[in-house]
Amino acid sequence: MWALIVEPDSARAAQYSYLAEHFGLQPSVARTAEEAFFAVQRLRPLALILVEVGLPDDSGLKLLGKIRETVPVGQAPAIVLADSREGYDAAARSMIPLGITGLLAHSHTISSLEKAIDRALQGAHPSEPPPRAPDDLPDRVNTPSIPIPDHLGSHPLVQQLASLPGLAGITREDLRKLASETAHAFGTAIAMVWLEWGGQFYFEVHLEEGVPQSSPLRVSARWAGVRRLIKGTPLYVPDLAEHPAFARHPLLPGVLRAALAGAPLAWGGAVVGAVVLVQPHVVEAPGPKLLEPLLFWAQRISGDLERLKHGPARPSEPRPAATDSPPVGSVLEGLVKGLDTALMVTDEGGVVRFANPAMTTLLAAGDSLVGRTRAIVLRNLSISAGVEDGIVSSIVGARQNLPRESEIVIERPQWRVLSWRARGIAIDGRPAQVDEFSDVTASFEKARSREKLVRIDAFTGLPNRTAIEEALGREIARALRTGVPFSISLFSVDALRLTEAGRGEEVFRNVAWMLRATARPYDLAARLDRLRLLALLSDTTETQAFSFAERFVKEVARMVLPDLPPITVSGGVAQFDGSRSIREMLQEASTKLAEARRLGGDRVA
Repeated sequence: MWALIVEPDSARAAQYSYLAEHFGLQPSVARTAEEAFFAVQRLRPLALILVEVGLPDDSGLKLLGKIRETVPVGQAPAIVLADSREGYDAAARSMIPLGITGLLAHSHTISSLEKAIDRALQGAHPSEPPPRAPDDLPDRVNTPSIPIPDHLGSHPLVQQLASLPGLAGITREDLRKLASETAHAFGTAIAMVWLEWGGQFYFEVHLEEGVPQSSPLRVSARWAGVRRLIKGTPLYVPDLAEHPAFARHPLLPGVLRAALAGAPLAWGGAVVGAVVLVQPHVVEAPGPKLLEPLLFWAQRISGDLERLKHGPARPSEPRPAATDSPPVGSVLEGLVKGLDTALMVTDEGGVVRFANPAMTTLLAAGDSLVGRTRAIVLRNLSISAGVEDGIVSSIVGARQNLPRESEIVIERPQWRVLSWRARGIAIDGRPAQVDEFSDVTASFEKARSREKLVRIDAFTGLPNRTAIEEALGREIARALRTGVPFSISLFSVDALRLTEAGRGEEVFRNVAWMLRATARPYDLAARLDRLRLLALLSDTTETQAFSFAERFVKEVARMVLPDLPPITVSGGVAQFDGSRSIREMLQEASTKLAEARRLGGDRVA
C-alpha cells in the first residue's frame, strides 16, 4: 500500500514520509506535479494522497483532478495542505469531487496532520457502513414542492428539505424561523442566515438550548469572516482552528474544534446572503457529503427570494458603518478602501489617523487601528505575525522625511512576503507619514524558484538556501529514523551595511569563509540570505551547538582586516526536536539571534 506525498519542501516531505510509515504505508515523494503524475502510473495500490496546493509547476488541486481520472475517490482519500487563504477556500469548495477528506493550513502541526491521516484511512476502509439517515426523519414525506435533481432524488434529507415551507417573507421572524428549521433539519448545533435585501442587512442565528443571551455568537460582527468567505460556491471547512481566517479571531472562543459548511443565497445574478451550519465537535460535524443537500436548500431559499421579488426593490450594496472621518478626506478614503495595498496614515504625534481595510487583513493588525500609535501597530508584527524584532525596529524608526522601503517576511498565520515603504507627506500643512504594505509573495516565490536551479552562492562560494533546505531535509529524515540529534547555528555581522563603499560585502565574505574554516569537515557552512550565515551541525545537541557558536564568535572577534574596525557577530542556535519544520527551527534561531543583537551583539543567545 502506497502513500503519494507531493511536497516540494524536502524537510516536510521527510516528516510526512515518516508519518506514512507509521500508518503502515510505503511513502513515495514527488516535488512537482509532473513527477507526481508519473508516480501515480507506477504506484499500485495507492492508499493515500497528500498534496500541497502550491507546487513549482502547477496547482496541487489541478494535479489532484488529473489523478482522479485514474485513481477513483473511493480508492485513495486525499489530504490537501494550503499555503494561502485563496488556496484553502478553493480546496474547500472542491472537497467532494476531488475526494478530499482532510484540509490543513500550511502552518499545521505534525499532530494535526497525523490525526487527519488517521481519519482519512479510517474513512476509506471498505467495510465502513453507508451514512445512516437521521433518526427523526418521518417515514413518509409530502410531495416535494420544488424539483429535485435526479442524483439527489433518493436522498432522504433532500426530500425533507423540499417539503419544508421555506421562506414565507422578508422579516426577522421569518429568517429566525428559517435558521431554526435549518438547524433541526441538518441536526447541527448552530445555523446562521444572513441576507442583504432592499438596502437592509438581516442576520439571524439559531443556537442550541442553553447558550446564554450574552453569547458573542449572537453578534453579527462575529460572523463577518464567514460572510467574506461565502462567495458564489458552497464552502466546507472541516476544522475552523486550521483555517487562516479564524486562526487569529476564532469564531467559537474556547472551543478547540469546530466544522463549518455554508452555501450562498443568490438573486438577480448576485450573491445576497448565505445559510451556514456550524458544529463545535468535529466527530459529529456536518461532513462534506452534506454540502449538496445544503446547496439544494440554499437554492430553494433563493427560489423563495425570486418569488418575493415583487415586494422590496433590487438589493443594493450595504452602506458601510459610520466611522470618524480621517483627516485624509472623503475622496481619498473612498479610493484607498478598495485597494489590496495596505495603507496607514500617521500624524506628527505618531497616532494613526487612517487605515484602510487591507491593513487588518494583510497584516492581521486587529479590527480598529485608528487612535492607536504607529509604534504599537508595527510592534504587533513581531508578536502576532512572527516578524523579526530587528526588522520591526527598523521600520518603527523610519523618519518621516526620508523614504524607506524593505521586504518583510510574515510567519503567521501563513507565510508571506510583504513589501513595505514609508514616506513623509503633509496634511493641512502638518507633517504626516504614510506606511504602505503590499503582498509580493508570488513574485518572491518565482524568483526563489529560479534561484533553486543553483546550489552555490556566487559571492561567498558557500552553499545557498536551496542547498540548506535539501541538507536539512536529509538530516531530519536521518534524525527521525536513528534518533541522533542535530542543531543549527545562525549568525549575522553586527552593525553591517552591505552598501557602504563595498567594504560591508568584503566583511561579510570574510566572516563566511571564517565560518567554513571553523566548522567540522562534515558540517555545512552556508549563506542563508543577504545578511545571515548558517551552520548545520550533525550529531550535535543544542548545548554543543552553543559551544560551537561561542567559539566562532570569539574567532571573528580576533580576526583583523586592513583599514577596518574590529568585527563582531551575534548568533542563535536551535536543535531539531523531532516534530518541527525547517521554518520553525529557523524562526527559533532567528529569535535568539535577534535577542543576542538586542543585548549589544558579540554574543550567542
